[in-house]
Amino acid sequence: MKLAMQYLGDIEGIGLTQSIVFGITFAFFILILYYVMKTKTSYYTGISEMPLDDETDKTYSEKELRNK
Repeated sequence: MKLAMQYLGDIEGIGLTQSIVFGITFAFFILILYYVMKTKTSYYTGISEMPLDDETDKTYSEKELRNK
């Protein structure tokens, strides 16, 4: 780890790179959080019950899960 920190410390503009990567990661996290919060609970209920279904050949489309 010490070698990696020394190598990264010698690169010019690494502070800018870290800021950009942090911004992209934070934006991705917020988008995922928004998607999860916006999705209806019935969608997750249908998915959580799938392993308990006796019918193994039955497949659900995303549209069917959201309408349950």
